[in-house]
Amino acid sequence: MLKHPQITRDRVRQFVAHELLERLVVATMPVSAEFVQGEFRSDLDARSSDGWQPVEPGFTWGPTYAEGWYRVTGAVPADWKGTVVLTYDQSKAGFGAGKLLEWRAPGIEGTLWKDGATVGGLDWAHSYFRLGSTREFDYCLQTYAGNKETTVHRPEQPRTAKPGEFHGFLLALVDEELLALYHDCWGAHDLLQVLPEEEPGHAVLLRALNDVCNRFAEGRPKNLASARRVVNDALSSLTMEPHHTVTAVGHAHLDTAWLWPLAVTRLKML
Repeated sequence: MLKHPQITRDRVRQFVAHELLERLVVATMPVSAEFVQGEFRSDLDARSSDGWQPVEPGFTWGPTYAEGWYRVTGAVPADWKGTVVLTYDQSKAGFGAGKLLEWRAPGIEGTLWKDGATVGGLDWAHSYFRLGSTREFDYCLQTYAGNKETTVHRPEQPRTAKPGEFHGFLLALVDEELLALYHDCWGAHDLLQVLPEEEPGHAVLLRALNDVCNRFAEGRPKNLASARRVVNDALSSLTMEPHHTVTAVGHAHLDTAWLWPLAVTRLKML
């Protein structure tokens, strides 16, 4: 048993939320984007439009709930080796480059298209999209202009004429090994929150996470596999109730037309 478990839990939380999270992004680079407003069945139809225009951060469009498409193109820098992701610039939401991968609203909600098919999305729960092994990319993001005046209570105020504001897209080079350790530690940290302190497994996990913190205090290991092994060995050693079988069951909760019209609901369902 650690001498000061609450202090250690606080240490682990800050370590995961800052020491790990803020080191995940190694480098960033803005990428060029174009925009066209209109309703299109797929990116193939959108690409054939002659209304595309280059856009820079600060560009606005509307009205509320209007559909628009961004086209993002570019190439990964030759000296970037490792995992590269496409993300939306979150700096206006208070996120610096070090927290681009945090699970928070990225300031946009849209579906990514490539060659007539949906391939991913960018929204509050999906802050980045992995580019894979490609060095050149060309994606379209289908989105809509949000409602800045939407409200659950009291009458809605007059709407902003052009509520859609472009913040910019970024490429980010991610430390994949550190990202894996981040997920391991954060998952173990979450498990700590539901394990009673008197449960032996609580002390096992807390000691393991504290050990990882100490390793980083001494300098980042050249190979993070050993740090991951500390956490996973602790998790695999647990013999109490949390060992269970997880069965994935598809489910989606989506209000048909609550704070948005049906047209936007269809976009959210893609």
